Amino acid sequence: FTGPNGEVVKSVQKGKWSLAANERELSFTLEFPEQLVRRDVTLDGTVRLEGLVYSIQDLKTMNNDFYAARNDKWDAGEVLNDDDKRTNGPKKWNSNTNEWERPLEGDSLLTRLGNRVGLFLAERREQQINEDRPKLKDLSLDCGPFPGVKGDVYFRQGGKVLLKRGFFQESVIGTWSAEAINDRPLSYY
Repeated sequence: FTGPNGEVVKSVQKGKWSLAANERELSFTLEFPEQLVRRDVTLDGTVRLEGLVYSIQDLKTMNNDFYAARNDKWDAGEVLNDDDKRTNGPKKWNSNTNEWERPLEGDSLLTRLGNRVGLFLAERREQQINEDRPKLKDLSLDCGPFPGVKGDVYFRQGGKVLLKRGFFQESVIGTWSAEAINDRPLSYY
């Protein structure tokens, strides 16, 4: 741990790190051999950091899944709109009978109910997929290589910092974020 002028205040030893089988969940530990007190936090022992990384291919797949779900929602809405136009459309003049005629009969009540349920399910699916994919503001500014992952990755901001207390107890004491290390210049503004 370094102080404001770059001096080493307390030593930190590396621990173990792991990347889950889905190549997304990152976890690593840092060991503090000496007690470190910083404002209202006391670090003594092991700190575990959890976070998420997303490969470029993962992000493309998530975006494609979202676009497909959005198109399904639009298609379900279009079916309902078409039925509404047939059922509630304006009367049309029939020149053969010289009368105004009602529009064509719409779908049955059961079909309309099924279409509404289909739209509801499509909206829920789109919402769930959109919640699962990260927002651009939640990702690191640039991507870079990471061991164990094919291609470059983005780091998700707001990872958890957990302090181990006892055998199976951990307390969340903060958040962490990271930027990829590569040879490209970044703008932080």
